[in-house]
Amino acid sequence: MNSIEEYIQTVTSQVHFIWDRTAIAEELRDHLTDSAEALMEEENLSAEEAQAEAVKRMGDGKTIGQQFNQIHHPVIGWIWLITLSLAFIAGIALVGLTVNYAWDIFSCSFPVHPKAAVKIRDLNESVDMAGHVVRFDAVWEEQEDQLILTYRIQNKLNYSRSGWSVTLFQIVDQDGNEGVSPYFEGNSLLGSRGMIRIERPDSGKVKLTFIDGQQRILNVSEQEGQP
Repeated sequence: MNSIEEYIQTVTSQVHFIWDRTAIAEELRDHLTDSAEALMEEENLSAEEAQAEAVKRMGDGKTIGQQFNQIHHPVIGWIWLITLSLAFIAGIALVGLTVNYAWDIFSCSFPVHPKAAVKIRDLNESVDMAGHVVRFDAVWEEQEDQLILTYRIQNKLNYSRSGWSVTLFQIVDQDGNEGVSPYFEGNSLLGSRGMIRIERPDSGKVKLTFIDGQQRILNVSEQEGQP
């Protein structure tokens, strides 16, 4: 080990915040190497002599290390490290929330497309409630006697929630048969989307009853011109 590395080891051993020792060592190494090279050129010294002289001119290693320790005090160092860690965690959390928010918007913006079903009618009906807007998109034929009604729910209030815990409407056909409980494909703070299965009514119409007392009749029969 040459005199520069011995000197650096003496200095850094006085620095109690070990996370800063590497940066201090690199700073000292660069400075002492440059000084030694200058001494070799200006005073025609050998490499060992130049390194020893550079170290000598730098001052006592323990004293210099104690000075570095005051600047890089462990308490200050830990505060800096904890602050940096918290900022990093907060940054990750912010990115996660942004991605989640964007996904919520995306997932609730498009109607559900049931598998193995054929669309027979676009509805484009909406019901405005106190904290929600319920939009009925379309009627699909899954089987000869079974239909699917697809819908989306937009939450207008930040604290309102549509999802498994909230039944905003019930659906009943003209014969009084209730539809199957809604299935939610997407659910978030911004809203949800889903579908509900109903028996094909003879009248071609179903009645919706909402939790705020509103009622709506929907035509679920096949559109004219369709088979």
